[in-house]
Amino acid sequence: YLTPADYGTLAMFTVLLGLIGPFVGLSLHGAVSVKYFDTVGTDLPTYMGNCLMLLSSSSLLVVFFTWLFGASISALSAFPQEWIWPIVLVSAGQTIILMMMTLWQVDDRPLVFSLFQVLQAVVTAGLSLLLVVFFGRGWQGSMEATIATVTIFAVISLGILSANRRIIFRFDAPSIKHALKFGVPLIPHELGAMLIIQTDRIFIVNMVGVADTGIYTIGFQVAYIIELLASSF
Repeated sequence: YLTPADYGTLAMFTVLLGLIGPFVGLSLHGAVSVKYFDTVGTDLPTYMGNCLMLLSSSSLLVVFFTWLFGASISALSAFPQEWIWPIVLVSAGQTIILMMMTLWQVDDRPLVFSLFQVLQAVVTAGLSLLLVVFFGRGWQGSMEATIATVTIFAVISLGILSANRRIIFRFDAPSIKHALKFGVPLIPHELGAMLIIQTDRIFIVNMVGVADTGIYTIGFQVAYIIELLASSF
């Protein structure tokens, strides 16, 4: 149901998500984990609220830069310019979900953590099949499934956090400073890790073409089955 070029476009969506994500998310879920175990003057709900305010600011800032340099990003990645800004939305949504799941992790709740994670995968796969196979949406359908799933689960995460009184929206400068001090230095590390894995696709799409990038990506996914088994050992 998808052409090699469609797969190539989806591959570049993943690459751009890896490039944009660190600037949006600022490793806030990691900062929340660190703050959770800080027993000196910790007001975690206020900290969570300030992290979400910081996430809103970083998302708006990145949206501005993607609008400003959208044409250049599109040319380099062979990815449609009008679909770049939803990547910021997905990055922000994933950060909210990770913050929720980080709290479950440190609270030692593996069952609800696993259920939430697996449910996301099932919903994404189900929506992708529905939009691509039954509605013929092509690569757009696969992306729309990802965007919809992340948005839905981010809203659910916010609802759970609010219901459990884990968020207080009260501006606190030390909390903002702590989150930035933790997250900003990790941006080069996250970008480096992403580039080690994904740079090949950037080279292929520019040197050969988007369709060949799609074929390469499928081959990589098949080979990843072996890597997954090896990593498990």
